[in-house]
Amino acid sequence: MLVCKIKNVADFESEKNYRTACDCFYYSEDTALALSQVEKILKLAPEHDRAWFLRGEIFLLENNIEEAIQSFEKFEEHVRKDGKKNTNRARNFANIAVCFEMLDDHQNALLYCDKALELISDEDWDFLPSLYRLQISALIKLKKYSKAKKALRELNSFLFSEDVHYLKTHLDNSIKLKPISQA
Repeated sequence: MLVCKIKNVADFESEKNYRTACDCFYYSEDTALALSQVEKILKLAPEHDRAWFLRGEIFLLENNIEEAIQSFEKFEEHVRKDGKKNTNRARNFANIAVCFEMLDDHQNALLYCDKALELISDEDWDFLPSLYRLQISALIKLKKYSKAKKALRELNSFLFSEDVHYLKTHLDNSIKLKPISQA
């Protein structure tokens, strides 16, 4: 759970606007209203890293790739400057990689895929297969076939281990739920 320390009225307003922006973007899918809320936040608190991240996501969704990259880079700048441990850094680099891939800049896409893979944590594993697919695509377009094969093997290994974990969990749960008469 994200806990945020509110120090003053501007922080309170920023957080209120941030929550509204998230609701507009993620639930109502109203990107215009979400973006207007984000811009309000950044006027009040230009160092609000999560607002920069959300701004990048909005622009990425709207195919405004240059603005998305700038926003994601601002997020990284503020997180690094504050010395915060932020779990969104891997997702941020993955988003930048997507942006560069959309611009057909496969070298930079690959660079940011690698940065994302270095920072990935257990919380980020849900997007790991997509990140590997992006990396493999960039490697193929750069004609780095042996590295693409290696990344594909890593992805298959990850997917296999996830399948094994899933099956083992369900087997264990089934055994626990077995009726007493069959025991």
